[in-house]
Amino acid sequence: MCGGEYDIKTRMVEPTIIKCANNRSPFLRGELFAPILCILPYHTIGEAVDICRSRPKPLSMYVFSRTPAKTRFIIDNTHSGGVTVNGTMWHCAHDGLPFGGVGNSGIGSYHGRYSVECFQRTKPVLQKTRGLDFLGFGTVTDPPVFYLPHASWKTRLMRMVM
Repeated sequence: MCGGEYDIKTRMVEPTIIKCANNRSPFLRGELFAPILCILPYHTIGEAVDICRSRPKPLSMYVFSRTPAKTRFIIDNTHSGGVTVNGTMWHCAHDGLPFGGVGNSGIGSYHGRYSVECFQRTKPVLQKTRGLDFLGFGTVTDPPVFYLPHASWKTRLMRMVM
């Protein structure tokens, strides 16, 4: 462990790095909203991805790598809110990117226009055109050609059109 000092009076927690022995560490049971970084050793990128996939989806993920193929593999095979490669928190501060989680970590995203999209409900509206109504088969809102009962002439017409 490195760091870890705290002061209850001033509500200060020193940034702390903890090496976790395995995937069952109490520090890995939930999201940490403190300056604590847990280090969990792994042997292969596949093993690291398996560890990530066995845990709840995090709000953020930070990938440190000099190998673009490994970075892409991790991003493509894990789920998280935002991702910053070779840094921390940058995706949160960028106002052109949405910020938010997935699953228990939060739903939706916000920042700029994403805030508007996240906190509104869009109402899909489809307005049918006259279609076959110009042939005199029905009204603007209810072309009877497409509805039951289907007389044989309707079936033939629909097959021709389709």
